Amino acid sequence: MSLKKNISNLNGKNVIVTGSSGLIGSAVVQELKNIGANPICLDIHPGEEPDVFTCDLSDEKSIEETINYIKKDFQSINGIVNAHQYKPKYFLNQEIENFSSNNFLEILKTNLIGTLLVCDLVVQNFECEGLSIVNFGSTYGRVSSNPKLYENNSLWNPVYYSVSKSGINMMTKWLAVHWASKKIRINTIIPHGVENNHDEKFIESFKNLSPLNRMSSVEEVVGPVIFLLSDSSTYMTGSELVVDGGWSAW
Repeated sequence: MSLKKNISNLNGKNVIVTGSSGLIGSAVVQELKNIGANPICLDIHPGEEPDVFTCDLSDEKSIEETINYIKKDFQSINGIVNAHQYKPKYFLNQEIENFSSNNFLEILKTNLIGTLLVCDLVVQNFECEGLSIVNFGSTYGRVSSNPKLYENNSLWNPVYYSVSKSGINMMTKWLAVHWASKKIRINTIIPHGVENNHDEKFIESFKNLSPLNRMSSVEEVVGPVIFLLSDSSTYMTGSELVVDGGWSAW
């Protein structure tokens, strides 16, 4: 079967996208629409999208209620893209010296537990044979952030974020093994440095530390997501698809 036909197999398929109003989530939603899939959008901030289910991914009850709403209209789910993440106001200045267990738990509840709950509740409540799940990890779930990247600019990466994203990697592997008998595939995509109105000092620092000498465009992340959802990746499960411009290859 041709690659084009494998991708076209997503036509008419129901795909849940969490974080659907974010930079990556909204781009995934648009591409799913372009190829004829039916994105089911979840976000705590619906934005201007009229068909977004408002869902707090840090709250188990909110996730359960949203899944119940979706069940009224859909019997089967063919794909999930967990593109949500939590970056609160303190995210940019929460160095380890100012450690807060409450802040740590907030991030874990959304980034890690919220992802697990979405996966589990969908599998419990829908026809899911052939389901493909794409979880969003991060390069910082594989390697430490580089302090040099954050010198002389306004950005930062706290330890909480890295721990939550490394948890995504192992959770994905565990679910892949235990759900394989259900004919469910689950993989992690590892993006890094997706440009989103970053300040010039940060962009320059990133370029100097990246093998490709630039940041990523959001479109360069969307293509691999569609690949993992499609029949072009049917022998992939429990994998990490790294899209970091060689950052973690140094």
